[in-house]
Amino acid sequence: LLVGFGGGEPMRGGKEEVLREMLARGRKYEKKLTWSQFVSSMTNHSSNCLLLLQGFFCNIPWGVMFVFLNDFLSQEKGLTVPDATFIVAVFGVGCAVGGILGGYLGSLASRIDRRYLPLFMALATLLGVGPFLALLDDSSYDHASFMPCCYA
Repeated sequence: LLVGFGGGEPMRGGKEEVLREMLARGRKYEKKLTWSQFVSSMTNHSSNCLLLLQGFFCNIPWGVMFVFLNDFLSQEKGLTVPDATFIVAVFGVGCAVGGILGGYLGSLASRIDRRYLPLFMALATLLGVGPFLALLDDSSYDHASFMPCCYA
């Protein structure tokens, strides 16, 4: 809301190194991507198709987790609904913090060597599986205590 009222539209192409000379002479960069160019780019490059499919199918589990994790914890694990909701909230905060921290650490890894970024992403994903499975399978908790919050 503040950006909408207080900020202006950035100069198109203003951060592009190859356009700096043209913009310094007072000319404007007017080229815009059309819908047909977008569709053509997305369908003619196999890497774009792969990214779209991966993004679509990998987002489904996240939606399922946030929708049904509360029900699972309250019905299958026997937690009260407020306790289950609290654990799901901790899980959400952990996802947000992990996304920000992971993006920062991933950019550091990428600056060292571009090949490290996919390795970092794979390792981070692999390290997240254990705590999540523990949240689902550990039978030692029956309320929102320290341990399930650590798993989340």
